[in-house]
Amino acid sequence: MFRELCGDKTLKNVVIVTNMWDEVSQEIGEAREAELASDDLFFKPVLDKKAQLFRHDNTLGSGHAILRLLIPNNPEALRIQRELVDEHMDISQTAAAEELNRELMEQARRHKAELLQLEEEMRTAIKEKDEETRRELEAEYKKLHKEMERVENDSKRLASEYNEEKIRLEQKMQEMAKQARRDIEAAAEKYDAQLREYQERLDESAAAFAADKEMLEKRMKEAAEQKKIEEKAAAEKYESQMNEYRQHVDNARNTSAAEKEDLEKRMQGLAEKAQRDNETAAARYEQQMATYRSQLDSTRAESAAEKARMAQLVADTQRRNEESRHALEQRSRGGGGLFGFIGRAIDSIFGM
Repeated sequence: MFRELCGDKTLKNVVIVTNMWDEVSQEIGEAREAELASDDLFFKPVLDKKAQLFRHDNTLGSGHAILRLLIPNNPEALRIQRELVDEHMDISQTAAAEELNRELMEQARRHKAELLQLEEEMRTAIKEKDEETRRELEAEYKKLHKEMERVENDSKRLASEYNEEKIRLEQKMQEMAKQARRDIEAAAEKYDAQLREYQERLDESAAAFAADKEMLEKRMKEAAEQKKIEEKAAAEKYESQMNEYRQHVDNARNTSAAEKEDLEKRMQGLAEKAQRDNETAAARYEQQMATYRSQLDSTRAESAAEKARMAQLVADTQRRNEESRHALEQRSRGGGGLFGFIGRAIDSIFGM
């Protein structure tokens, strides 16, 4: 039964542990160990498939040594797992179930053969008028007949328990699937709500950036227009003063050379002052434009950072939703009670 449950391929991961070595002499223990390892009725078929036989002497070191034998093993699916999951067999079709039925049928066959033999002996005893032998055989017959009924009842009980367990397992799986669907729907609604919230925040951020950009562009435009107005006013003022000085020059043609020189110096100073004023205004304008451009770049950077953060939040939410959905689907495909049923079936065999 153990080999049918595991399958030959997985037996290389098996360690068979013997104990109670302190209760027998070394010679007796080794003789029994050799018999277990070499007899087909015991562990030889499993050891031939690369299982290991190990002694446990009830010490911590011995327990650690056994674990070190198991730790490097690569996990293998059991034969009954492959039959139920990959090959979609009913449990009654698996090799373990066939072995169970074979044991039951073999025992029933032996009992039936023994009954037939006892009936023949009873007929012989009756024929020979051996009343004592007849009574003994009759008692043995009743005992075997009762044992046969027990085997048949155990078989029926096992089949009934299997059907009940199968129904219970199917109901549990249906409940788990319904709960998983409800959990998936709830997670999807939560995910959609988060996405809507992130989209609204992203839209608000984009609207704020657009407003800031529009305000800064308006200020830059106003500054440019103000520059033109100031340049035009300065030019008009300069031209007015120059005309005034030219008028003075024209009126002072007959004045002294000293007065002419003074007027020319004043005109030269006025021209230089106008140039300085223009340069100062241009520098102030460029500084103002640089400030506005810096604010605009900062607003763009903040908007880009906010968009990147929101995109990361959306990606994280999608990942968590996918992980949650996958976990729920895995849980909805889970089962229970199968190996508990198999364990009870094994107990039934070896408890006969």
